Amino acid sequence: MTRSKIRRLIDLCRVIELNVKDETVQACIVAVSMDHTIGENMIGEAFMNAYRSQAQPFIRALQSTGEFKVSMQMLMEELAI
Repeated sequence: MTRSKIRRLIDLCRVIELNVKDETVQACIVAVSMDHTIGENMIGEAFMNAYRSQAQPFIRALQSTGEFKVSMQMLMEELAI
C-alpha cells in the first residue's frame, strides 16, 4: 500500500511540475504515504496540504523515525526506476 501511494504521489509531483528530488517534496511524499488514514482518493489533496504548510518542526521530527527511513528508501527505489 505504501509503495503504491509513493508511486501515485511521484506521478502527481511530475504532473504539477514539483521537483521530486527536493528534500521537502520527498518528506511530504513519505509523510502522506505513511498516513494510513488517508484514502486512495484523498492522497493528492493530502499531499498538497502537507506541501503548502511545510511544517518544518514536524517534518524534522518525522525524518528521525525508523518508519520514515524505510519509506524514504522505497521512494529512492521508485525514483531510480
